[in-house]
Amino acid sequence: MPAETTGLSWPPSYPDGGNAMTTNGLLPVSAVLLAGCLLCALPAAAVDALVPQETLSVTLAEGLYTDLYALAPAPDGGFYVGGLGYRPGSADNALLVRYAPDGTVTWQQRFEGDIVTACVPDTGDGYICTVSESPGMFSAAETAGNASVQYLSADGTARFGVPLPGKYASACVPRSGGGCAVAGWSWADSSGFLGEYDADGTLIRELTFAGLVPYALAAAPGGGYVLAGATTARADTPTDAWLLAVDASGAELWRREYAGRAAFSLLPLGGGGWLVAGSTESYPSFAGSAWYLAADEEGNGEIVQTEGLAFYGASPLAGGGYLLAGKWGNSGMLRVIGEDGREGPLTVLNATDGRINALAAMPDGTVLAAGWERSGSSVSGVVRGYIVSAAAPAQETAAATTPASAGTPAAYCAAAGAIALGARLRLRR
Repeated sequence: MPAETTGLSWPPSYPDGGNAMTTNGLLPVSAVLLAGCLLCALPAAAVDALVPQETLSVTLAEGLYTDLYALAPAPDGGFYVGGLGYRPGSADNALLVRYAPDGTVTWQQRFEGDIVTACVPDTGDGYICTVSESPGMFSAAETAGNASVQYLSADGTARFGVPLPGKYASACVPRSGGGCAVAGWSWADSSGFLGEYDADGTLIRELTFAGLVPYALAAAPGGGYVLAGATTARADTPTDAWLLAVDASGAELWRREYAGRAAFSLLPLGGGGWLVAGSTESYPSFAGSAWYLAADEEGNGEIVQTEGLAFYGASPLAGGGYLLAGKWGNSGMLRVIGEDGREGPLTVLNATDGRINALAAMPDGTVLAAGWERSGSSVSGVVRGYIVSAAAPAQETAAATTPASAGTPAAYCAAAGAIALGARLRLRR
């Protein structure tokens, strides 16, 4: 059935007058989904005609609930997905699954910890993933946990792990010459870190950033890195977003701050600069408003406040432009962004509860989306997990309108030409 995008308004209303997420800031004991979508390869000038359509949906249900955070393409057209596969009483809830191009499981691997937060290719045909424990992400009272960097062979065999005691590893990118760069924070003082590891897991160097909590990391053109994040890892806490660049030697090049916000997603722009996105609330953003910024090479630009609670993932589109994904009320959402940073159509996947946590561009031009979906009532119900890949012909179009603003500061543009999409994406961290 098509996702319903007609007659919606922002902010959404609920029968009890509140947000149908949890009220205590804890991860619900009903979660899991992963969905994927394809964007037609249209010119960037036709951004208003770009609307996602579902082509492949694969359900992943592991344990009491499953929540998916990490996506990575595989060389054969398949993909890796990582996240949380919670089993009560188990210490190895962090889950990584390898899928073939047709959506069948090739192998899966579990690690001690709660969440596989990122997965990137290593030298040869191996992969590296970061694993973290979740305390503090869903409860402001808990601020302790450990992380690790796991090196795997192509068949999923764990080669070795590098422990990161007292830390949360939130993002990872491949490092030229092998190994990876990992960003995150220390629970003891909420200071950020950026560590570089070689192909053997040896720490090359580590940078620290007092008072900064990195959620996103990207390799910079010409060497170095760009990081984005917030100033707190605690839920329901005032925060400021920031964007920071370091050169290949680790020296800070520039830093930008955006008051009253948190940045969860970071993507290089095709013409130079950075697409940054997040929420006006600290993670996991049970309230707040979504925003994005198409910044220049040094983080300057105009913030666009838009509908929804938060953006968590971003991906380039094969035909030009970008896709942002996150959460609208109790539902997943997808927002097309033009090459010039202009808002395109909004798709709200409101057939079921859920949220989108991550996006990944595939070599064939499709985009995968990962997260969770809840079956049953808006608060609790049957735990379902869905994973999706995409590559389908254009579907029949259906009239739809973008929800109008309701008390938010920015003016919102109407979305044109919505295509029916038969996916229900809902995700929440």
